[in-house]
Amino acid sequence: EQAGTHRLPIMTMEENKKRPKILYLHGFEENSGSPKPASLRPHVEMHVPHLGVYLTHRNSPIRYMLSSPYLIGPIILAIFLAKSTLPMSNKILGCLLAGIGIVIKRREIIAAGIRGSLLKSLNIARNALKEVKPDAVVAFSWGG
Repeated sequence: EQAGTHRLPIMTMEENKKRPKILYLHGFEENSGSPKPASLRPHVEMHVPHLGVYLTHRNSPIRYMLSSPYLIGPIILAIFLAKSTLPMSNKILGCLLAGIGIVIKRREIIAAGIRGSLLKSLNIARNALKEVKPDAVVAFSWGG
């Protein structure tokens, strides 16, 4: 065994029948096959709802950031200006102002991404809690 790790004892058949039901709420970019839930699975009845908090999945904070009006507005403005018949200097100035707007509102854009993703994760966890009715909930990081 590695330092700082420990193994749970193997359960007998009788003990196995009374395994506790665990709802495991994983961290950011973790899943049911990750080392932590996988190490518990032989010892408990494990339920791991997919919170989907990967940068490339449905519940990504980036997805919610991209839907922020503070980001969409300046992008639409920049596209409109790029396709307009305005003089190039006006196009450049407009795009520069749109970019400055994004920089100024970056905290709101990031907050919208995190808030949207967390609320979606909370809803998934709440539904799993009602459905599974676990003996215990194990959660950490994003899931905690």
